Amino acid sequence: PDDEAFGYDLAVTLDPRWWRVTRGGTSPVAVASTLRRSRSVAVVTAGGRPIGVAALVEHDGGSATAVLELHAWPGAEALVRRVAPAIVRAAFVGGGLRRLYHRTFVDDPDVLGDAASWFTAEVRYPAFAWIDGAYRDRIEWCCPATAVPEEEPG
Repeated sequence: PDDEAFGYDLAVTLDPRWWRVTRGGTSPVAVASTLRRSRSVAVVTAGGRPIGVAALVEHDGGSATAVLELHAWPGAEALVRRVAPAIVRAAFVGGGLRRLYHRTFVDDPDVLGDAASWFTAEVRYPAFAWIDGAYRDRIEWCCPATAVPEEEPG
């Protein structure tokens, strides 16, 4: 609950790029309700201040799949990229997953960093949403558990 204000600010700042959270509107109640329905949410911090949010959603224990929502405050993408591999690994371990999905618009800033190479494009939705005066494609990326390398010691 202490992080809901930051989650709201981030969602509204990124709207409509954080599609899952803002598609139902940007009222504080709607955003907080959507965030609460996530299986798990972690706020990424740097220097004691929040800079991003990671959420595991659409978790399906039967098929061992989930969607990773990972978003950074504008200008903090490089900091979120540094922890993205650990977040992806934690999603697999904590969620007991065999496949993890991540959805982006074609021109979203990179927040996955090194972990991006573990994902392959699976579905492309052409002209999915109107953003900044143009229609943007949305891509669904997939990472199978077998694509995640062992964590390097150190």
